[in-house]
Amino acid sequence: KWNSELMNNLDTSEISFYLYLFDLQLSDTAYQFAWPALQYEKDRLLALQPAGNLYVSGAVSLPELQSRMLNSYFYDQINMGALNFVVVSFRQLLHRNATDQEKSAGVSMVGGNSAVLLLQSGTGKDDYLDILTHSDDYYEGTIVRLYNDFLFRDPESLEMSVAAIRYRDTGDYEQAQKDILSTNEFIGIK
Repeated sequence: KWNSELMNNLDTSEISFYLYLFDLQLSDTAYQFAWPALQYEKDRLLALQPAGNLYVSGAVSLPELQSRMLNSYFYDQINMGALNFVVVSFRQLLHRNATDQEKSAGVSMVGGNSAVLLLQSGTGKDDYLDILTHSDDYYEGTIVRLYNDFLFRDPESLEMSVAAIRYRDTGDYEQAQKDILSTNEFIGIK
């Protein structure tokens, strides 16, 4: 599901194809002026390529998987520009709109400048994604999404607090799902 929402159903063959293209350009001296940028894109794709399997095997967490998806050539192509990147990443990961201050700080940080976002300072896209995927807002947004997906409603305040704190403290996304799926409400028992 996350692949379809964040990456428009990106297929691993597309990643392999673009890795091949970047390798071709990196071996061609006509592109020497662009080698640093090409290597950067290749490195991000090499981090993305095994991410799904690493998540399934338990080697990486959901926040790490999502961070790799967002920090990729493909996500940049879908969500061009720093402002769009910030607006969409807030919506997809935190399940809410960014405030004007958050947009400004996020755009600045994604652009390589120092800024404070969600009470954390950082510089660059890597810091931005790390702050976003390790914030209390991230865990709350994940719980909101799960409630919407499984119970077709937003969680009540207490439900969200308890579930978000538990998810943050354990890092166990599957347990967060199970907690909702085992409720009387989901099962249909009143």
